[in-house]
Amino acid sequence: MGKPTNHLNVSRFARYINPPNLSGVPPWQCRCMKSRFSIEPSLKNKFNIKACRGILYLMQAARKSVTAIIPLKGHSERVPSKNMRLLSGKPLYHWIVGTLRKARGVSEIVVDTDSSKIKSDIESNFPFIRVIERPKALIGDKVSVNKLIQNAIGVLDGDYFIQTHATNPLLKASTIDNAIDQFFSSKSRDSLFSVTRIQARLYDAKCRPVNHNPDELIRTQDLEPVFEENSSLYIFSRKSFMRRCTRIDSRPLMFEIGVPEALDIDTEQDFLLTQALMKMPNV
Repeated sequence: MGKPTNHLNVSRFARYINPPNLSGVPPWQCRCMKSRFSIEPSLKNKFNIKACRGILYLMQAARKSVTAIIPLKGHSERVPSKNMRLLSGKPLYHWIVGTLRKARGVSEIVVDTDSSKIKSDIESNFPFIRVIERPKALIGDKVSVNKLIQNAIGVLDGDYFIQTHATNPLLKASTIDNAIDQFFSSKSRDSLFSVTRIQARLYDAKCRPVNHNPDELIRTQDLEPVFEENSSLYIFSRKSFMRRCTRIDSRPLMFEIGVPEALDIDTEQDFLLTQALMKMPNV
């Protein structure tokens, strides 16, 4: 394969397509975005409508920059200080930061925290991250994440946001990019949240079957699936969030993420399981 030509060297389409504005975009994103707007020598000066439509789509997506918000508290009830606890040699939250840095659709990373220790670690290791110090009124184990998001976007620029958690260290950059692409491709949806498909015989607290008939033992793979909100990621616009101050608005899109990628560290057992999985190849 030959070396790509200079930036968008298709003269007959120049009047229809403007180069993306990369001001304020982190260096690692600039490299990715610039490479996406180059074309193959075989397309030079040729009328290739499919290629140009693809380039136009990518440019339109680039204009919709997405800011990542990560809530990080210092205290943790079930796994003490888990956000700073070492997982495979790094503090837990470092893993999601590394993943977001690789995601081509993320233009800025913001951390909301109540911890001076976390803030200091960010300043030492990730100086490009913007830190929002959590107000005292929003500190506590029972404060809704929606309240934290509301506070964050009140001081942030931008129209689109993705919220993730440090407790999802197996989440992949390609999954984040696919979610962002699906969100912007779905014109009728106002938000997106990740789910895990479940095909098993479920009962409620009163022993009533939820998704099956006990008298008809059909195979579990043939059951109608139900979906668990797995908290791996949420995507929303400023406009949709401010309507009801919730990250999932009235017309959401479910985005499936499978196991083990969607594993969420809530307990000591989750932490140890994740650590073991990280030692396995292709996880």
